[in-house]
Amino acid sequence: MTSTALFRSRIGQVTVMLRSIKKAERQQSKNKRPSVELGTMVASARAASYVMMYNAIESSVRSALYSVREEISTSYKHFVEVEDFWQVDTIQSKFLDKMQDGTNHSGVIRDMITIVDGFVVWPQEHLNRMPAGGNFGTEAAFRLKSALGLRWTAPPRTLGGNDLENIRIRRNNLSHGFEEFENVGNTVTADDLLEIVGRVEQFMVSYLDAIERYRESKSYLRSYGPPRR
Repeated sequence: MTSTALFRSRIGQVTVMLRSIKKAERQQSKNKRPSVELGTMVASARAASYVMMYNAIESSVRSALYSVREEISTSYKHFVEVEDFWQVDTIQSKFLDKMQDGTNHSGVIRDMITIVDGFVVWPQEHLNRMPAGGNFGTEAAFRLKSALGLRWTAPPRTLGGNDLENIRIRRNNLSHGFEEFENVGNTVTADDLLEIVGRVEQFMVSYLDAIERYRESKSYLRSYGPPRR
C-alpha cells in the first residue's frame, strides 16, 4: 500500500466516525431532555478525531519516508551518492541515541568513518523513523519539504496546511492530559471537523504524492557519483 493509499484509508475512517457523530448530534438536539451521558460521549468522540487525524498524518509520512529509505538501501547507494539530508539521516539513525546516552565519542567517530566509506543503509527498526525534531505539524511539513527540495506548493483552499499544526497541538495536549477530551469536543461540531478533514486530506494527498514523485525520480541522489579511486 502506498503512503497516499494508507492516508486515504485512515482519514476515511475519521470521516465515517464524524458522520456518525453528526447523526448523534442531530438526535441529541431533538431530545427534549438531552442525555448527559450521550452528550459526554459525543463530545469525547469529537475530540478523539484529532488523535485519529494526527495518527493518519504521521503514519503516512512514516510510510513515505520508509519507501525512500528502503529504495536507497536496496539499491546499494554509496554514502557520497545521496543528498545531504539522507547522509545526516542515516548517521542519526545509528548514532544519535548512542551519543545522547553518553557513548564514547571516539568509538562513535570510528564507526562513522565506516559509514562514510560505505553504502547507505538503515537499521530495520529505523526505516520508518520520523526526522529528528519531534512530531509532525505544519512547520515540520515545510521543513521536510525544504530539506528534500520538493517541487511542491500547498494546494489552494487548504489554509497552507495550518490545520496540521492545530491537530498536532490538540493531539499532544489530549495524549498528555493537558486538555480533557470532553472539553475539547465541546468547542467544535462534527461539521467543523469534517471541514478540517477535507482540507487536511487535500493537503496531505498532494504532499505525499510529491514525496512519491521524489522517490520515483530518484531525487535523493546527487547529480554526481562517488569519487573514483
